[in-house]
Amino acid sequence: MRGVAHWGHKERLGLLTGRERLLLAAGAMAVGGAVLVFGIWQPLLAQQKAQMTRLQRYERTLAALAQMPRSVATQADPRPMAAILTQTTAAQNLTILRLDTPKDGAATLTLQDASFETLILWIDGLDRDNGLVFTSATIRRTDAPGIVSADLSVQRATP
Repeated sequence: MRGVAHWGHKERLGLLTGRERLLLAAGAMAVGGAVLVFGIWQPLLAQQKAQMTRLQRYERTLAALAQMPRSVATQADPRPMAAILTQTTAAQNLTILRLDTPKDGAATLTLQDASFETLILWIDGLDRDNGLVFTSATIRRTDAPGIVSADLSVQRATP
């Protein structure tokens, strides 16, 4: 077997004709293009579409809230603030991380991992149904889409 030469990778490519090299390069470009389109571009477009859908849903929710009449409940809820907040958050599946009632008729609370839409509707419900108004709100998005954490200050509405 002395007459048989062992040719390595580079030598084999050297044996390819110009046409074969061109076809090989075109195939590599086609595979690279497919990876770019199907592995990167399309997932980015799908993610953008999902974000736009969520944004439109939030805008519709805010528009619906803006159309609702703003009036204090006919009779303010006489229960303690802590009881109102605990009961209403539990009814909306919101998680209170911290609740402080430093003075009568006022409270501060931190909500964790809340749906933004549920949070906004809960805030509106407290205003409309319980006579409570929010004096400050800091809402932070989380890594999960549509999920937020919030620090809120609330007090009884003055008649």
